[in-house]
Amino acid sequence: MGFFSKIFKGITNLIGDVIGFLVGADFDDQSQAQGVLLNKSSNIANIPVIYGTRKVGGTRVFLSTGGNDNEFLYMALVLCEGEVSSIGDVYINDVLSTDSKYSGLVTIAKYVGTDTQTYSTLLAGSTDTWGSNHKLSGVAYLAIKLKYDQDAFGSIPDIQAIVNGRKVHDPRNSSAADAFSTNPALCLRDYLTNSRYGKGLASSQINDTAISAAANVCDSTVTEYDGASGTVKLLECNAVIDTKKQLFDNVKILLQGMRGLMPFQDGTYSLLIDAAAPAGTPFRLDSSNITSAITVTASGKNKKYNRVRAKFVNPEANWQEDSVDWPPNDSTYATFKAEDNGEELLRNVTLNTITSYYSARDLARIICRASREHQLTIQVTATSEALELAVGDVVELEHDSLGWTGGSIKDCRVLNMQLQEDGEVKLTLQEYTNIYTYAAGPEESDSPASTIPNPFDVRAPTGLSLTQGVNVAADGSAIPYLDIAFTTSRDVFVVEYIINITPQGFDPFEVRLSTAQMTAAQLAGSSPAAYLVSPALVTTYTVLVSAVNDAGVRSASISGTVAITGDTTAPSAITLNTPVGGVKSIGLSWTNPSATDFAYARIQRRVLNTGNYVSIKDVFGKPSATSLFADAGLADNVTYQYRAYAYDWSNNQSSLSNVVQAATNAAPISTSSLQPRTVHGYVYYQTAQTAQPSTPSASDYDYEAAAGANPFTGLTSNWGINPPAPSTNSATTGNPFWVARFYVTESQYNGTVTVQFSSAFQSTVFDGLVTFKNLNTELADSASSLVTTIDGGLIKTGVVDLANQSGMAVRQAKTSFSSTTSGFFLGNDSGTAKFNIGSSTKNLKWDGTNLTTTGLEVKDSDNTTILDSGGLRSSEGNNSLYNGSFVEGANGWSTGGSVFFNTTLGRAYTDSSEYIQSQIKIPLSLNEPLYVYADVYGANAYCTILFVKADGTFTSSTVLTTGWSPSAASSQQFRVAKVDYPSYSGNPYLYALARFGTSSGGATTTWHQVGVSKAPPVIDPAYASTYIRDLSVDTLQIANQAVTVPLTIQYGAMSSYTTNGVETVISTSALAAGFGTNAPDKVICLALADLQSSAFGSDFAAAVLRLRYNTSNSTTISGSASVDGVQLNARKGGPPSLNLSKTINGWTGTRYFFLTLEVSAESGSATGWWRASDANISLLGARR
Repeated sequence: MGFFSKIFKGITNLIGDVIGFLVGADFDDQSQAQGVLLNKSSNIANIPVIYGTRKVGGTRVFLSTGGNDNEFLYMALVLCEGEVSSIGDVYINDVLSTDSKYSGLVTIAKYVGTDTQTYSTLLAGSTDTWGSNHKLSGVAYLAIKLKYDQDAFGSIPDIQAIVNGRKVHDPRNSSAADAFSTNPALCLRDYLTNSRYGKGLASSQINDTAISAAANVCDSTVTEYDGASGTVKLLECNAVIDTKKQLFDNVKILLQGMRGLMPFQDGTYSLLIDAAAPAGTPFRLDSSNITSAITVTASGKNKKYNRVRAKFVNPEANWQEDSVDWPPNDSTYATFKAEDNGEELLRNVTLNTITSYYSARDLARIICRASREHQLTIQVTATSEALELAVGDVVELEHDSLGWTGGSIKDCRVLNMQLQEDGEVKLTLQEYTNIYTYAAGPEESDSPASTIPNPFDVRAPTGLSLTQGVNVAADGSAIPYLDIAFTTSRDVFVVEYIINITPQGFDPFEVRLSTAQMTAAQLAGSSPAAYLVSPALVTTYTVLVSAVNDAGVRSASISGTVAITGDTTAPSAITLNTPVGGVKSIGLSWTNPSATDFAYARIQRRVLNTGNYVSIKDVFGKPSATSLFADAGLADNVTYQYRAYAYDWSNNQSSLSNVVQAATNAAPISTSSLQPRTVHGYVYYQTAQTAQPSTPSASDYDYEAAAGANPFTGLTSNWGINPPAPSTNSATTGNPFWVARFYVTESQYNGTVTVQFSSAFQSTVFDGLVTFKNLNTELADSASSLVTTIDGGLIKTGVVDLANQSGMAVRQAKTSFSSTTSGFFLGNDSGTAKFNIGSSTKNLKWDGTNLTTTGLEVKDSDNTTILDSGGLRSSEGNNSLYNGSFVEGANGWSTGGSVFFNTTLGRAYTDSSEYIQSQIKIPLSLNEPLYVYADVYGANAYCTILFVKADGTFTSSTVLTTGWSPSAASSQQFRVAKVDYPSYSGNPYLYALARFGTSSGGATTTWHQVGVSKAPPVIDPAYASTYIRDLSVDTLQIANQAVTVPLTIQYGAMSSYTTNGVETVISTSALAAGFGTNAPDKVICLALADLQSSAFGSDFAAAVLRLRYNTSNSTTISGSASVDGVQLNARKGGPPSLNLSKTINGWTGTRYFFLTLEVSAESGSATGWWRASDANISLLGARR
């Protein structure tokens, strides 16, 4: 029985059986079309078989890149088994590959899958090997080369192709070559006989007469629908056969699409198309030849339907799955449903070989009617006359007891025949009615037009507007700007916009605007989206704007061009200072022009009085700031001339600077102290060959040759310093590469050179992953005596994974984390990851917990030091300003006007319209608290805060009027205010700058201390004056005498004194304390002294510390305070400390007084000597 033997195992004397369209029908609802349009990557996936015409995706079996910067993507996409008739249109992301969208980006070669097809030369351009052995014989595939374009391809694209499938044999014309056909009978024959993907039956096992008859039925023509012009073939096959399914299941799928029955009889497979019974008198079974009782079985309710929904692949719907119902909502359906007691009995069937709406509808009709009219299965035994029958024949069955007589004789189809031992034949029959004549029916109604968004078709923005102008900053500078506005895309899937901005003569840059940051009016298109470029360069700008959807696909760009004119006032000329020559370098310095819109200085250079000047560097800086530039990489002992131009943000050029010149240092002449040099390495024979080449030679070697240049003189021909490319050694030739090692020495530094070469030996050039056996084991064993050496220059690799063991490290010069040698260490130290880079005096260390620096400076992008060996320099305490006390003069400040700094007193003085402005940037978060304060003398003092936006442009400044109190004063005052932020609809502010100055026409202002803080300021007695009139600070409350401020602190050391008696007083010199006009009414005096005594052991020793004070340098004692009766029990050499404090009242009007510190031995102390040292007196005062 061939491949049905497992199904009918155990049945003996079988004459014939059948598998067919309605025989035991179990219509599988699993669409074999699922996934056929998808792309996947695999080297083991099943390859489908295509009969007829279908649109399919494929399996990526090769994917690689190539070209400059990997701009090309190479792909081999397998479609199906070959040989197919042809491959038609190719679609990329549902767009024809020939569409103008892909012009110049797509190259495709089509291979129909012959067994003799050659390899694709198109794929040979990839970085991965695709050679003559990669033919993909017998497989239909596409060779594809895609050029990267971010607008055309957001990722690896999905690709489908229209395939006209297998060429099949037609037994009706046995001499003709195999050809493309949609005839279902011929497709089934091909599947049964093909040994690669089908059953592989011999032609002798196929009843070609029956196949031919069935093929003729399939090719018969019908009118497709009522009123149609022309005819179509009755049955066609357009199928994608999944070769991973069971063979039996695929045969059922092919039979289903042609209403086929495949009887197996007399050792061959036949084919019948379920159709009306042939004309003539059929064989009749009646009482004359029936020898047994009749067994009748009904199929049951689950096999009866009143509506069938047929699913099929519809080319008119872009080859997606479609469906059709029979009967529709008409009288037939109403009748059927009424017969079934009003219950809908719906059956879904999938027709995997049908791509016609009308064929699918007719098959649904036949399935529905057969379920209602072919419900009975009958078994009966007949005489040997029944041997005339064949499986699939239609017979008449007459039986009185069942009422099948006269006009009610039952028509049945023979499904199974078994020969009994007595020569009789046991038959299995199925009820039969003639339901197979094609029913045209009405034309398919037009489906309402629907549009599914194409994720690869993004609508572009519109209405690009470019506006240029000039903004006047608070400091009076003119800042050009470019306002970019456009109307957003009407595509609802757009998530951002990309703005490409190219200023002519400068590098382009890109800005991304998220739709999440846009207003509803901007998204609706009623208000333009905008982006501001400020400051803008004075040049021509080209702007492109495109939309990007949530799949990452860009729209086409809209573009525009605008010239920025800006202001036309150039900054003043630069005066270059005398340059300083060095080793192969020259250092330049100058002061930038004071113009507030100054941008950069352009430095030009030439050799002394030789040729034209050449621009070498644009040095950006701040107005009035000192700028430095080191011109390096110069020739030795050469004089160069320099000049410069200044440019502002409007690109206005100043007049030419002065010309300065300097010479680089001469090259070292004496080399007697230098050691001779040695070097070794390899040279490479440039041709792969079997024979060993001769030993190379060279006459000289240049130790100072440029990197990558050949240092040898007279190197033997065909030898070079670089290995040949791996691709030049064909894997098929078996020729090795050859290498020779060289050794170069010199008799003395720059002396006679000796070059030696080894004999040539074979070498392997690796281009990929190289695994060294046991290398990881040895590297992980710090105690191992084995050494693995990779002898070469630059090693490029991925991850270097060190073992988690102490001592495992990447290092240079330093042998451990604690090493003070110059170099670096990065590795495991006692189980902790650490690093140490630098020298003993300048280094950066991480010990696993803390990061420490020694002798280093950390600078910002403006070259301002913010951290040095003394700590943070960007602020003083809670003050965000550097040098807020002016003790370092102008350091940290830029000025407007001739501001005078007194570093001795820590003062800054501004006259009318003059100001100081912080160079340190105060970082901000939007609307976080910010306070400004000043200790200032002057009635016309003001403070301004300049806020800088995230795009680097200034806002209008915030002038502190409210809260900046007192508003006017003729004496020194402490002023404080909380800063209000200006309104701004864009991004949060990046940082702020503080400006302090004197209003126009005002008298000189004296600035004692200024500051900016993010918390309410605490008055620092080291800087604040002695008078605070109005403490209107937000959170500062000063109660009566609740703030103690140090007035004067004096230190002194007592001389050594000795006493052998009791109550003998030891006194230091008097320490004088003085006050200004604001003398306090109370002071607190503190004293401290270290004591030593000759007493030891159990000897009693005690001392008294007294503080005496008087209003003149005399012996008059105004009061005293002491610490008495302190038992020291001190041994020799172990000094204890005594201290005391005293509040002194009643100092009204007194400006000067004197303090005296006294020490005496306590009564009862042992006789001996006392010594007092390291004594000091501290004085504090309280005042309102």
